Amino acid sequence: AGKIRQADIDSVYRNLVMDLHFMPDAIRLIVWPPNFKSKIVNTNSLGFRDSEFKKKSSDVYRVVVFGDSGLFGWSAPNDRSIITHYLEQYLTSHLSNKKKVEVLNLGVGSANSAIHYPTFATYGQSLAPDLVIFFLGLNDLGGGNLATSSFNKRMRKHFLNHTAFQKVKYLALQAVVGIHELA
Repeated sequence: AGKIRQADIDSVYRNLVMDLHFMPDAIRLIVWPPNFKSKIVNTNSLGFRDSEFKKKSSDVYRVVVFGDSGLFGWSAPNDRSIITHYLEQYLTSHLSNKKKVEVLNLGVGSANSAIHYPTFATYGQSLAPDLVIFFLGLNDLGGGNLATSSFNKRMRKHFLNHTAFQKVKYLALQAVVGIHELA
């Protein structure tokens, strides 16, 4: 079991894109293939990069995160290398309460808030979140047209200068603050 080559990772993501579903009349405009399985990317029956969403038990503190390809974990070498996995690990190790922490990934690549909010309206309440995070980034700032204004250039530089770990740590600290405010 050697190291996975970047070409193998890229190949899996190409296969994922080949099965991307566009649903122009539905709430979610873009849906990744449901039940996509590989050593690198796995989706649940709803097409989200996560295990199946189960009914929340009383001993679980559930964080539901909506976002774009950065949250989905585009080009990550495996499902353990994505933001929601790191956030769940961080919160689990830093919270002293007796509840299990569960962070659900509702990331949709190439999406923006126009897709995230309807997705939240569709799935948010049924997942019974204790905390909701919208992880919005470059797609909400104009996607590929970021170079059209100095503001967008500054924002792009800001986003690109922060590592994934720094972003996860920031999200985790916000989640901890939210948890303590609810207590």
